[in-house]
Amino acid sequence: MTRDTLYVDPPQISAAFLFDQLDEPQALGRLCDVASASGAAATGECEIVRGDGFPVFDAISDLAPTLERARYDLRAAAGRAEWQRLVEGGLPEAHLLRAGFEVPRVGTAVVELQPGAARVRGPGQHPAAVTVSGDLLGMPPSVSLSKAERRQAEVTAVWIAALFRRANEALDPLYGGVLIEAYLPPPATLAAGEGRIGPEVYVSDRLEAGAPGTQSALAALYAQGSVSRLATGQLYSGWGALNPDGRSVPQPLAVASKAAAILGGALAALG
Repeated sequence: MTRDTLYVDPPQISAAFLFDQLDEPQALGRLCDVASASGAAATGECEIVRGDGFPVFDAISDLAPTLERARYDLRAAAGRAEWQRLVEGGLPEAHLLRAGFEVPRVGTAVVELQPGAARVRGPGQHPAAVTVSGDLLGMPPSVSLSKAERRQAEVTAVWIAALFRRANEALDPLYGGVLIEAYLPPPATLAAGEGRIGPEVYVSDRLEAGAPGTQSALAALYAQGSVSRLATGQLYSGWGALNPDGRSVPQPLAVASKAAAILGGALAALG
């Protein structure tokens, strides 16, 4: 395969999650499983970090001295077994940072670990994400798309929305979001009143239990969008392309800022 399956054309759309019950290697491995269950096929292309322990980083550039590309031949039993060990965190000298996948009619998808909060150490500070290209999905209404292009945009929207829902229900992160050209802010960033959230937000029942009223405040904020009850929490959608109701909130940037403030207040209350 000559195509670089670790490169995603901009604008990039990420379904991102903050896992408080899984450490980073577990989170990446489980998210790879969810991607596979959603129809994505692993390519064997990865970015890994060499070292004795799992890396802690505030920016990808922090990893430059130990970051390298790797490719596993998934057609061979030995290559697939080695890739599976890497994804499951079973290689003590190599730690997965990004894994490449291909999704029919969508294109490249990358399961990746995102940067954490500056000066914060320990598990649960690096969000994990699945990132795809939204080059057609993000086109303004003034741009005329062909029928095939419109259909591809719809397929991408349906796929990333379904994966976001599936991962939230299967893995129960503390919170999550779908973001465009942005990382999901980790807890310390949101609790400090910084960072932003995208058009889709998930809040677990565990976060609601620690900060009662969070879900109802977000439901009121997304009243003109779409609010869904999941088995493990509540999902709020402000982008009609990503929800079955086709409803978008007015002034989405303002709504996203208020959502980040509500989520940050809840995280601050949890300490």
